[in-house]
Amino acid sequence: MDMKRIMLIGKFNTTVQNLNRILGKEYQIQLAPDQVEVVIGMLKMEVPDLVLVSTAGMEEYHRDIFSHLQENYSYIPVVYVGTGEELRLFKDFEESDQFQAIARPVQVRDISWAISQKLSGDVESQEDVEEEERASWEKKRVFIIDDSGIQRNMLQNLLKSKYEVMTAESGMEALRMMRKWLPDLILLDYDMPDHDGKEIFTMLQKEKRYCEIPVVFLTGVKEKEKIQAVLGMVPAGYLLKPVEQGRLMELLESLVENP
Repeated sequence: MDMKRIMLIGKFNTTVQNLNRILGKEYQIQLAPDQVEVVIGMLKMEVPDLVLVSTAGMEEYHRDIFSHLQENYSYIPVVYVGTGEELRLFKDFEESDQFQAIARPVQVRDISWAISQKLSGDVESQEDVEEEERASWEKKRVFIIDDSGIQRNMLQNLLKSKYEVMTAESGMEALRMMRKWLPDLILLDYDMPDHDGKEIFTMLQKEKRYCEIPVVFLTGVKEKEKIQAVLGMVPAGYLLKPVEQGRLMELLESLVENP
């Protein structure tokens, strides 16, 4: 099946780069600068299935892009993202079913949800979507950091029905991934090569963006002094391997569901 084509219009800033990187896994992205003449020319060469607009930095004359889409491509759905102040400039276009505004701050997964709804022709609001589907978008995020592939797969299979799960085999890999994917909780193996759990925990505590994320240590270590070392770092909790399923779910619920 051919990938749907999305024209992504906006200044080539961090927001647009992130949208292009993440949405590009699911859609064919065509980048376009926020220049009216260029957008009009690109639409003549290839008509997308949907237009996504980042309104950051747009001014009054950028309304011509919206007017052109409305007058000449009324069958193409348009999703545009911006702050409340930026969106007010285009507020009158919301009267048409063709256009949908999304206020920032917003996560890319929510933008992706809106896009999928527009492309499917579903006119229902997110509030009208069945509870089960909506809940899947609201899952808490758990990051599993463990050098054991068996352990990672076991925990992921255990948690994936209730949580959105990401895994990494080393702490440094996880730190790189967390720049784009911020978890609600981290399950961190204590004994790992290169950088052990203690080192990674210390790095997390030094970063303002990560220091409030609860960390639960996973360890097979039963030596008294090492357990004391873990507790001395004051993590959100620790579990001995093999992890007891009931205890794990109970702990996660207390930390991310009812903090």
